[in-house]
Amino acid sequence: MSLNIESSSKQDTQLIEIGKDDKFSFREFLTYVGPGFLVSMGAFLDPGNVFGAIQAGVIGGYSLLWVLLTTTFFGYMYQKISARIGTVTNVDLACLCRMNFSKPVTLLLWLMAEIAIIVADIQEVVGTSIALWILFGFPLWLGILCTVVDSFLLLLTSEAGQRKLEMVFAFFIFVMAFAFVFNLGYIGVDWGQAAKGLVVPILRQDTIEPTMSLIGAIITLHTLYLHSSLVLTRQIDRQNTNAVRMAIQYFNLESSISLGVAFIISAVILCTFVRWRNYSEVLTELEVIIHSRNWICLLYTSD
Repeated sequence: MSLNIESSSKQDTQLIEIGKDDKFSFREFLTYVGPGFLVSMGAFLDPGNVFGAIQAGVIGGYSLLWVLLTTTFFGYMYQKISARIGTVTNVDLACLCRMNFSKPVTLLLWLMAEIAIIVADIQEVVGTSIALWILFGFPLWLGILCTVVDSFLLLLTSEAGQRKLEMVFAFFIFVMAFAFVFNLGYIGVDWGQAAKGLVVPILRQDTIEPTMSLIGAIITLHTLYLHSSLVLTRQIDRQNTNAVRMAIQYFNLESSISLGVAFIISAVILCTFVRWRNYSEVLTELEVIIHSRNWICLLYTSD
């Protein structure tokens, strides 16, 4: 079937001009930076992922770091394939599904994606309100209201251009990385146990639930459609095989960097909450968050 249709995402998004070099260029690579950070923020660093990492640290301790690493690797492989689909065909995955599957199958795929997005949005709104309560003491209803307003502000940012939106998300990711690593410096980490948990696969009966939580939070359906669409914001000469090959390499490198940063953040969160592992038998994860909030407040307000 001919791939002549143009995706709606490409029509609605400002295209970004890129060079024509056939060899690797760091300056050229910078023009490809962005889609991976949008995907990593939406799929790897949302409140669901943060809570999954908290739960893994509280229940499994360092022993679940290998699950986080393995799941992130497979997530990267899925995102890599998704970006390649958009780069080579110039059509996003949603349009390809509509072109190649029957209408009932297409409707089923659309319904699954919508359900995944709704579920992700609910946990993001609630999770952000909890975060605002932890940081500033906002009541939950006010945190939800702030989250809704913030969402519309981000949508307005996209009107200024795709590139600016990508840079905003990249900035948020590095702020998260700095904040969580800085916090871990106060708490400390057992590097020996962390290294062991990273390379030695251990799975106990009581860690099955947090393991499934980590896998479900990282391997998400809707981000596959998103990534294949975001790469269409770069103009590529698809008649030039070398240009397409270099574009694939640039997108792969950009995805590995962005998802690598996301993995570091999740690993730091997991290691941060290992200190509460001894309380996991008598406290729920939410109660652990409440106790850790009180501890953090005492930490930063004490002389």
